[in-house]
Amino acid sequence: MTRVLTAVSPIGDAMVMWEQSDGVPNGSTRKVFSRRYAAGQGWDAAVVVPNLSGTSTQRLVEGQLLMDAAGTATWLRPNLETRRFTAAGGWGAPFVPPPRSGGLLTSAVMDATGAIGVLISGSDVYNISLPANANSWLAWARVDTAGNLVTDNAEVAISADGTAMAIWRESNPGDANYSVKAARYVPTAGGWQAPQSIDNSFDNVNPDSPMRVAMDAAGNAIAVWHQGNSIYTNVFSATSGWGAATSVDVNAVSSVFSARIRLVMTPTGRAVVTWNSGIFAIKSMQYTPGSGFSAPVLVNSYGIDSGLGLDADGNAVIVYVAPDRWPSPTTGSDVYSRRLTWGGAWSDAVAIEPLDGRGADAFSAFNQDGKGVAAWVRGDVPGSSSRKSLWVNVLR
Repeated sequence: MTRVLTAVSPIGDAMVMWEQSDGVPNGSTRKVFSRRYAAGQGWDAAVVVPNLSGTSTQRLVEGQLLMDAAGTATWLRPNLETRRFTAAGGWGAPFVPPPRSGGLLTSAVMDATGAIGVLISGSDVYNISLPANANSWLAWARVDTAGNLVTDNAEVAISADGTAMAIWRESNPGDANYSVKAARYVPTAGGWQAPQSIDNSFDNVNPDSPMRVAMDAAGNAIAVWHQGNSIYTNVFSATSGWGAATSVDVNAVSSVFSARIRLVMTPTGRAVVTWNSGIFAIKSMQYTPGSGFSAPVLVNSYGIDSGLGLDADGNAVIVYVAPDRWPSPTTGSDVYSRRLTWGGAWSDAVAIEPLDGRGADAFSAFNQDGKGVAAWVRGDVPGSSSRKSLWVNVLR
């Protein structure tokens, strides 16, 4: 297994996708499997995604997986080949958007109706939308105005008021570094507005740390990114625009390794952000509208493959992988979670799988109520990597 995709619907349905050999003819052919969880009922049997297979050197399960309130799942591959799954009909035939040369999927969001908005970036940043329950994409829209400058790592968030916010890395015209640009989508004002810079540092924006943006129901936004040896934040007000970029955890974040940023925001504007400080330690901050960010606090001294969920009140849950006896592990790694009551401190770590050192490579997803699903690849035999299985745990 090389990767797992997870998604949770607004009502708590979930889906997990993975790839593995089906043993035919000699184990060299890999196929994509999925399994659906129906809230209140349990897991359906695993099914094969039809007409999709490859060898062990190909990565089949990539892109993003989304679920709407009806439990319909949409899988977007990096080239935007799109497949839909329904409980009644299974996986449908793939379909693609209008041709667009250059750029791959970097971010996708789904609104309350099930409509999907996508950003691709590479040489330029483009947006395209898929209406709810439709099999035909709309037209492409240019988001950046970079000209010959390079853009990448685009990220998009959507608000209940119909606006959206995109952020991305863009090369500077006068040096070898990259800065952060943002553009706002306002449907009543003609679509995407002119991009603007939202950072104020001469350091390079780290290409290995995907930037994050989130929005509340009133159209306010928060952007978080990794620049130089620090984490930076900027807050957008729907009435007054972007503020000034602020650095936190200064000189504690490695400029070489990914900061693995996670950001979630409630409809009322409360938010939680987590990141890796140094190389492995997880830190977090809470954001309160009108008051700003709290000071960074340590969540765990070691954590990777983290996933972050938030309910409507701002109570958070984090899932992560850590060695069983850090900083002196005796075996392998296991999957843990911690909870954060809004305004309080993180709880003690709780294992969500057997503490035997065989768990690693965790993948998780959450909805706006804080319901989630965590999947991880776990060794079947102690001390051996010859055979691994996929395990899941549901947070209801």
